[in-house]
Amino acid sequence: MKKRRKKKLWQFPWAYKESVLFLAGLCFTGIVLQVLCGEFPLELLSYPVNIYCGLFIIISLSFFSFWSNNYIYQWISGIPFSVTVLGFFMLLALFMGLIPQSALDEATIFSQLIIKLRFNSMTSSWLFAIVYSLSLISLGALIIRKSKKFKWSDYAFYLNHFGLWMILFFAGLGAADIKKFQMYVNKGETEWRVYNKNGESLELPLAIRLNDFVMEEYKPKLVIIDKIGKPLPVENPDYVQIEAKHSVTSIMGEYEVLVQRYIHDAMRKDNYFEERKMTGSCPAALVKIKSNKTGFTKEGWISSGSPYIIYQTLQLDSLHTLVMTQPEPKKFLSDITVTKKPNNNEKVSEQISYLLEVNKPIKIGDWSIYQYGYDEKAGKVSNYSSFELVYDPWVNYVYIGMIILALGSISLLWKGNKTNSNYDLG
Repeated sequence: MKKRRKKKLWQFPWAYKESVLFLAGLCFTGIVLQVLCGEFPLELLSYPVNIYCGLFIIISLSFFSFWSNNYIYQWISGIPFSVTVLGFFMLLALFMGLIPQSALDEATIFSQLIIKLRFNSMTSSWLFAIVYSLSLISLGALIIRKSKKFKWSDYAFYLNHFGLWMILFFAGLGAADIKKFQMYVNKGETEWRVYNKNGESLELPLAIRLNDFVMEEYKPKLVIIDKIGKPLPVENPDYVQIEAKHSVTSIMGEYEVLVQRYIHDAMRKDNYFEERKMTGSCPAALVKIKSNKTGFTKEGWISSGSPYIIYQTLQLDSLHTLVMTQPEPKKFLSDITVTKKPNNNEKVSEQISYLLEVNKPIKIGDWSIYQYGYDEKAGKVSNYSSFELVYDPWVNYVYIGMIILALGSISLLWKGNKTNSNYDLG
């Protein structure tokens, strides 16, 4: 019986060992480029360069597929290379999950190394660009190779792989065309302008008018503070949520607080508060507090205050004071009117009104508008609202890729169940 000769490294056909070493070498090259050249120049891939790059990859792989017996082509479009690229891609995704993708403090040598290698901003690194490009090439070669022997029965394969390729292509190569801006709009005013990173003013094809800013708030909390203003106990402050009128709550295990009256929108009048829903109103409560240890009782109004009304506290003794915290925002939204600049074929600007909430963006053409912030010091009487405007002309194609990928996944499940059924029927 003849001994099977062991294949030497880098001897065709290449398999997993060669794939891992090849990608490891390219990744090392990416790290060297990162150190020497800085972050990957993503802006160079903006439209139409990204389209040319995508077409070049597709056309090159299509022509290369005519030499299907070539070992290099078989390796690029084969399973070992595809699995290895996917493994490296998943490894980078793991790094992105473990390392905060944000600005880091350069206090330690480790954090300085992370910043230098752009591991805290992985998508703008040379390493990510190389692995992403190889993923696009590998997946494209696999689709083309399979398409040369097209079978309708392989529709699940085509849906899955083509959907994933579309997501990679348009999300990756289209990233250079994404633009993000922040716009601050005062109440009753219309704003067209935003500012870039250099502080330069830019005029957008969209204008936003802030008609009104509305905020819903949770009821505030009660807490006892010491003479220097620290909530007690210092190690674990005891904040008590105001529930309703006549509710009795315990603070620090020593005091019992009875809320005799609570007004969420109140205005001060002499030594008490009355309900008035108007600009500058604030939460206020008439409370009665009793010490279970000494029997001490005291009654009075407390309020969290507002930019127009000074807060009010209830002094218990020389060391302790009962106070009301600022109410936390429950929901805030902006009543806006968006004006689109007319196109060449349009004579009149289009105006649309929206109620814009957090995590509920509106989409107008290739623009998405998000509720971003407000004047946190002023709270519900904020005179301005800030918005994030994101321009992404490729996002719809990414969504189409997701739909195709989802259909492919459903097809795989359906085909699997059908196969099992046929098997069970014998």
